[in-house]
Amino acid sequence: VPDGLDPLSQCTLSPVVAPDELLLRLPAMYVMCGSLDPLLDDSVYLVRRLRALDKPVTFKVFHGFPHGFLNMGFAVPSAHRAVSVASSWLREALSAR
Repeated sequence: VPDGLDPLSQCTLSPVVAPDELLLRLPAMYVMCGSLDPLLDDSVYLVRRLRALDKPVTFKVFHGFPHGFLNMGFAVPSAHRAVSVASSWLREALSAR
């Protein structure tokens, strides 16, 4: 973060701090997180904000996984399934347009 900028106010670093006006302009979202991810609370907070704004959001928590678990997809079958679930959601969302 450049000097003089407060990282807690930069929505380019985290959508959690994005103003409602920006969140309202976003398309439907798929938010996924591992149950052991230290950012799980941030994900829950973001999903609650999106739902309060009546934005379409799908939220999945994958039990037993840490932050970055999608990178394990090549070696861990359940992480690969998580990638497949997210890919299916995206494919369906794009085909509905």
